[in-house]
Amino acid sequence: MKLIATFLLLVSVCVYPQINIYGSMGINGVVSSGLQDYLEYVTSEEQSILNSAFQVTLGVDKELEGGKFVGLDFSYELNSFSAPGIVNQYTLEYSLYSPSIMYGWQSTGKGYKLRFGVGAGPRFITFTESGFGSNLKVQYNSIGYGLLVKAEAATAIASNVYAVIAGDLRFNSLGTIKESQSISPTWAGFQTSAVPALTYTTYSPGLTIGILVTL
Repeated sequence: MKLIATFLLLVSVCVYPQINIYGSMGINGVVSSGLQDYLEYVTSEEQSILNSAFQVTLGVDKELEGGKFVGLDFSYELNSFSAPGIVNQYTLEYSLYSPSIMYGWQSTGKGYKLRFGVGAGPRFITFTESGFGSNLKVQYNSIGYGLLVKAEAATAIASNVYAVIAGDLRFNSLGTIKESQSISPTWAGFQTSAVPALTYTTYSPGLTIGILVTL
């Protein structure tokens, strides 16, 4: 939090006066072969390599001279999976927190803004898993890094208020969330004695809609 507060303070003292604050929500398409392989083994069901996830984004940036801007983008992504079990339902859900320092370019006209930005930052993820035959929930945490490319089109709906539609492409790498482990061959009907590691490296195209306010 101190790092974020320091960054926002530095942004706020830039020479050029305009600040943009925005918020949006939408859907990400998450492609992760490691997550797919793990779920197929644990649930004994075929999984799609492309899954949808809910995303909320908040951000602030400072407009610079020459049609550029610098800012901070923060997104929260939520996703969950489930499968019927012998006694209780198997569930796996995760929360992904993605702060990114952004740098970009924009074109501004009467009643519109067109913006393109690139960014990078740390990634923080928490997986919560509950298995067959038990209500016990286990959490796994990991820290990694991510890259972000975003394009936005904003249309004025009031004085200094814009409706925004944005498309983005994200790459997130959080490594191994859960190590491979040995199990009883009879647990949940598995035929082998090891559950594969749960890894999380994703490519995520997304689409969001929201509001941007210029101060």
